Amino acid sequence: MQISTNTSLISVTPEGLLEIKFIDNDLKIDLDEAKAHYNAAKQLVNGKEMKVLVDARESMHELTKEAKAFIANISEKKAEAIVVKELHQRIIATFYLKSTVSIYNHPVKVFNDRNEAVKWLLSLK
Repeated sequence: MQISTNTSLISVTPEGLLEIKFIDNDLKIDLDEAKAHYNAAKQLVNGKEMKVLVDARESMHELTKEAKAFIANISEKKAEAIVVKELHQRIIATFYLKSTVSIYNHPVKVFNDRNEAVKWLLSLK
């Protein structure tokens, strides 16, 4: 099953990870869109804890301050891997994490390789 929002396609991988694949558009992720992501995730994982694989290889969306705070504090999220393709995406993702690291309640790491990201998420207890 896959759920679409304005900025992403959300599904569960064969490994049981929640995958958020950003679609190629330039929409900003505001609080309403962040809540749409969360509601889709809750529906897919039935309220269970989740390890999240964020595929940002096709698009890097800007998040509002309110959306960042909301996403960072989702208690069901146990770990998050962000996969990027280009150097500028890695720089943006790394800057985003460094500027918001104090509000995250779970480990977050940026990867260039999806398989490495999946491996890292699965290695976490």
